[in-house]
Amino acid sequence: MKETLKPWDWNFIQEGNVVAHSGDAAIDAMLYDGAGGRQDWYVFEELYGLHPSAVQKITHKETIEILNRHATVKANDQPGADEFYRRFAVFVAAFRREDPWCNYLQYGHLNPTCAAYWSLLELQI
Repeated sequence: MKETLKPWDWNFIQEGNVVAHSGDAAIDAMLYDGAGGRQDWYVFEELYGLHPSAVQKITHKETIEILNRHATVKANDQPGADEFYRRFAVFVAAFRREDPWCNYLQYGHLNPTCAAYWSLLELQI
């Protein structure tokens, strides 16, 4: 079931500029751990593109950097953001099909996740 973001959730994202510049998807994902953890996972997913539990499994920094870049674009409403979001959606779809323990960057541009990753890096945003 898809959650609908509430106005205060958007405020959290808008104010996420500080988080996006000094925060980190891997660190922020830990805020959702345990019984006392945050419950608004849909806000995290809107900011970083993946569920906190999925981010906790990521072992390579390049993926975390792409998620952080998404948060920065989201928080700043930059020119060219629509193309970034389109390419990011392709990356996330490919990443979700990947084995979380493999490094997709080792397989070259024939690997859909690797190709989507480099496509994102090409953007000057």
